[in-house]
Amino acid sequence: MAGSKGRKTAATTQRAKRGHRPTDPKGKGAEPAKAATRRKVAKKKAAAATAATPRRTAKRTKQADTTKTATPRRTAKKPRTAGTRDAKQSPKNHEPKQSGSKTKQAAGRNRADAASWWKVWFDALNGLSQKTHGDSESSRDQQTASNTADPTAWFKQWQNWMQSAMSASSSPFGGNMSDLGKAFDLGSMPNVADPTAWFKQWQDWMQSAMSASSSPFGGNISDLGKAFDLGSMPNVADPTAWFKQWQNWMQSAMTRPGASRDSGAAMADWMKQWFGPGQTSSLGLTWGLPSKELLDPAAWTRIWQRFQARQQEVVEDFMDANPFVEATRGERPDQKPMAILAETLYRLTSLKWMPLAPKLLADAMGKLTKDAVEYMVDMGQRRILFMDAMRQRGNNMLAHYEAGMPPLLAYDYEVLLDARTFDRPANYLLLRIKDPHGRKPAPGHRPIVIIDPRAGHGPGIGGFKKDSEVGMALTEGHPTYFVVFTPDPMPNQTIEDVELAEIRFIEEVYRRHPKEGRPIVYGNCQAGWAVAMLGADRPDVTGPIVINGAPLSYWSGGAGVNPMRVTGGLIGGSWATRMLCDLGCGVFDGAHLVMNFEHLNPANTLWKKDYNLFSKIDTERERYLEFERWWTGFYFLNEDEILWIVDNLFIGDKLEHGRLRLSPSHHVDMRNMDDPLVVFASSGDNISPPQQALNWISEVYKDTDDLKRAGQRIVYLLNPHIGHLGIFVSAGVARKEHRAIIEHIERIRALKPGLYQMVIEGETGEPDRLKDQFIVRFEERRIEDVRFPFDRKAFEKTAAVSRANEELYIRYGRPLVRAMITPPVAMALKWLNPARVSRYMYAEKVNPWMHMFVPWTRQVEQHRMAVDDSNTFRYAEHRLAENLTSLLDAVRDIRDNASEILFDATYL
Repeated sequence: MAGSKGRKTAATTQRAKRGHRPTDPKGKGAEPAKAATRRKVAKKKAAAATAATPRRTAKRTKQADTTKTATPRRTAKKPRTAGTRDAKQSPKNHEPKQSGSKTKQAAGRNRADAASWWKVWFDALNGLSQKTHGDSESSRDQQTASNTADPTAWFKQWQNWMQSAMSASSSPFGGNMSDLGKAFDLGSMPNVADPTAWFKQWQDWMQSAMSASSSPFGGNISDLGKAFDLGSMPNVADPTAWFKQWQNWMQSAMTRPGASRDSGAAMADWMKQWFGPGQTSSLGLTWGLPSKELLDPAAWTRIWQRFQARQQEVVEDFMDANPFVEATRGERPDQKPMAILAETLYRLTSLKWMPLAPKLLADAMGKLTKDAVEYMVDMGQRRILFMDAMRQRGNNMLAHYEAGMPPLLAYDYEVLLDARTFDRPANYLLLRIKDPHGRKPAPGHRPIVIIDPRAGHGPGIGGFKKDSEVGMALTEGHPTYFVVFTPDPMPNQTIEDVELAEIRFIEEVYRRHPKEGRPIVYGNCQAGWAVAMLGADRPDVTGPIVINGAPLSYWSGGAGVNPMRVTGGLIGGSWATRMLCDLGCGVFDGAHLVMNFEHLNPANTLWKKDYNLFSKIDTERERYLEFERWWTGFYFLNEDEILWIVDNLFIGDKLEHGRLRLSPSHHVDMRNMDDPLVVFASSGDNISPPQQALNWISEVYKDTDDLKRAGQRIVYLLNPHIGHLGIFVSAGVARKEHRAIIEHIERIRALKPGLYQMVIEGETGEPDRLKDQFIVRFEERRIEDVRFPFDRKAFEKTAAVSRANEELYIRYGRPLVRAMITPPVAMALKWLNPARVSRYMYAEKVNPWMHMFVPWTRQVEQHRMAVDDSNTFRYAEHRLAENLTSLLDAVRDIRDNASEILFDATYL
């Protein structure tokens, strides 16, 4: 008790030196008198309980040692503690010098004594302090260092920090931490910073929680106290008792040698303590022991001895059976290498399992031979079927050209208007789609006008299969119309002529359905930006607008992910487009756009698409031919049309800023749109990624409030993985995303002005096709959510370079090219385009040898012998195909990264 009082007096003195006021029972901030009394009683009990332990002796030893001097100890890295705040108010701390040998002896005798552990750590700090600061510090510094190894000093310091930190104006409690004390029933501010108060509160919680009826011990915690040798309930809630028990465990476990218990006894005691005699039967089976032996220390000792003996036997058997080892260690020096090898082979072949080897080898070779024969037959048949599919693809392509390349729709239709007869003619037509089931449109459903892209291919992508945009519109009961175009443009046709024709088409549809409202206008890919431009130019004509996979911000995108945005800068601008138009005698061949698209994914173009047909020839042939019939139809554009697209969109990026000009007197402002706009994009689209589909919104509207003031409602829907073509041709996307958009279009019109994201949560399971099939919610977003920053300076330089190169080509290059190109030459260049040659070279009209595959195909279909993926060689084929695909993807990534680097080096 004397030691305790001494430490308390010293702590009070130190606190007075630092300017702290002593606690006053009647003053402000003092702890209640009852709490102080309880704390004093608890200290007396704790001191009496620990008086007989080595902890008191160690503390007296430590106090006595502080007066001695010793050489500095080994330097140790001083840990950074929270006590650095007080270090600013006092000189640097030094540890007092002590006898290192005595410290080590004390630590060895009292490993389980907490004071000894503090002593060892204190010596380490002493060595660091002596090494770092030298021996010239004052005795006051040494006295400060002595407190470093004293737990009471640390608690005292923690109390000071709590007072200063919690009472600061920056505290979460605003300079008053009485609320914290009330929350934990600790009273006012001093008690909050008092460690003893926290320990007292923990004791109260233990008593109330463990003695409750809901306790695991059923309201009686005496069993818990007995299990840990802590006695009755008060000791269970006493931190001092827990520390004392931990001290005893440390003494019994760590003292070596001369411990009263060996490892087997310790293990048995642990089993007895945690599992009990009645719960060890299943565990005993696990260790191969009867349940009664689990609590026997001798049993565990025997287990360890048997394990060591068996380990030695295994080692000796290995050494005896291995002549190489014996020869190496010198026990058989007369044995020659060949004799060693012979003996080793004899030992191996004399094993009992070796007679199984011939049978296993025969079975393996038999299966391998069988797989090889079956695979050779299967591959030969697949080659014939594949070549026949190539023959059909070439025949379909030429037949489509001979028929005038009509739209490839899976539905019957009726031509309503032909823009080739208008005052300002254009090669566009308006079709009315007929319902294949003869159903009439549902009352009150708006008509839908779907416009296909004019980006190299012919029309039909929105309806060339049953599950498509057209199919979903008919299923939902909407009157459905389709805008198509012919292969060749009208002479001197412009983008303005095309827009005027589409405006007249939409007006005609509205005239046919005046009660249902303005039509829903669907724009795919290239037609998407055309529809958005049309809605901004004539908002009185269009109803809700839906644009799918349409790029509107051509400079946006991710580096290394969207390489098309830097293509214009790498080729020097639009001069190359003018040259291609001159090679076509004033028209631009859409096959060039298709080849540009195919070059983006060489793995799919050169290998994956055709291999997928080859490997699944029995199931993929019809789907493949259906898609290729549309993919191989290449349409043309006028020079004025394609140059307007390149200069204003791909290179100029003027649509994003809303300053488009269709003619010298015809301007378009994107802010004029007033009907809802739905944008559907996909993260897997490398042609029109979400950045290019959405970034224009943040350029046209400054912020969300600006969008709301304009009265506009913009909704965007994102698919996580589908590719560019999948947005239009995937049956799964049509049945989900497109149908959800169509059936919820009226809900979109009812939204308040703002930006929203459409989220499809699931299906309703409704059997009625005219009722909602999907559960959809609209989450409000901000303009910042669709802003994708990028470096505009490089692309602005690209536009300037493009204009300069175009002037140079017009002045010096065009006269030379036009002098060499005549209509027959232009026709020859058209049919020699690789995109066409690679298809029609398999047609029978071009290659008569392909006709021999017709009878061969019939024979194969009658005697087809396909193998499954369990075939060894079929499995190897798949792995080889995957490796080749990965190789081509790697080449593509290297090319794209090199393009980005070259672009940045040129224009940044």
